[in-house]
Amino acid sequence: MTPELKEQIEARIREFCDSSSPDPMQLRAVVLKLNVLPLVLDMGGCLAIKPEGEIISFAWDSEMDIQIELDERIRNIALFQGTAKYPELKAMIPARTKDAVDCPHCNGTGIEPLATELQITNIVCYCGGLGWIPQGDAGTLTLK
Repeated sequence: MTPELKEQIEARIREFCDSSSPDPMQLRAVVLKLNVLPLVLDMGGCLAIKPEGEIISFAWDSEMDIQIELDERIRNIALFQGTAKYPELKAMIPARTKDAVDCPHCNGTGIEPLATELQITNIVCYCGGLGWIPQGDAGTLTLK
């Protein structure tokens, strides 16, 4: 994490908190408390980045119960998806390693087949859009 990127993330957090756009989920209050920049929002919760570069997650019903994301695939999803809104994060997306494998869901395209079939743009593939997953990831979704 460069000092410049840390400053950019801090500035984006301030912009997010100062925004006058609607905030039906009161996310600004959570962002302010946790000092994080939201990258991925879904029905279960949020993936966010701290100014120091740590990726965290929290559920909507227990936002103060944060978890530091150690799963490489989840961190990659957060960073890759976050670049759509915050292009400066591109520098943090890891390069594909030689032992990474093509995503078995999209066959390396980065596009969830169901999204294409249904013509829905907000379905994200298991790989997060990268087209690959880290070695050792089974590539299967499990429901808890």
